[in-house]
Amino acid sequence: MGRQKTESITPAQEELLLCLCHYVKQEKCIPSVRELGRKRSLSEATVHDQLQQLIQKGYLRREQESRKLEILKWIKESEPVQIPILGEIPAGHPLLEEENISGYIAVEARLVRDGEYFALRVRGKSMIDAGIKNGDIALIRHQPLARNGNIIAAMLNGEVTLKRLKYQGNEVALIPGNAAFKPIPIKARDDFRILGLMVAVNPGAGGKYQNTKDL
Repeated sequence: MGRQKTESITPAQEELLLCLCHYVKQEKCIPSVRELGRKRSLSEATVHDQLQQLIQKGYLRREQESRKLEILKWIKESEPVQIPILGEIPAGHPLLEEENISGYIAVEARLVRDGEYFALRVRGKSMIDAGIKNGDIALIRHQPLARNGNIIAAMLNGEVTLKRLKYQGNEVALIPGNAAFKPIPIKARDDFRILGLMVAVNPGAGGKYQNTKDL
């Protein structure tokens, strides 16, 4: 009886399978659902659901007697992609002009499968309650629109900032992730545009990064 044909998996399922493959290579045994959840910061229910999807798609098999998992399709991390770290971005200038780039960060290809990406180095403590600390690297997908509650990189009156976007009726505000900082209302006279949506923090595959503009 041949193996089940594999189907495409979601990025979240791929993350879990990568974690599982890495664990087995290192520890020579299959981790428990609890251990996988702890390593991926996921609930046991979420891990169980993703494992079931991987079984159905032919990447894993559960032994009938022992109920232990067997990896049918091993995967490994893809080659990293070099993403530019932007420095000062003059108002009205295209994002990825060479003079705006202060360095590069190596990011796993699975994180940047579609779209155009750039990175910003975080300065200050305005987003620490969102888990974004001074010196962190924020990975941004370049897009001009975002949903209420998204963390975005924005240009406001010539300055680049990383904040949470808030829509309330006809009003727009940028919300810090720190109670010590006040929300920033966007007024009609302000020069405001969304540069992109933050999709990850500290996604680098190694290496040191050059400093960029304070956020």
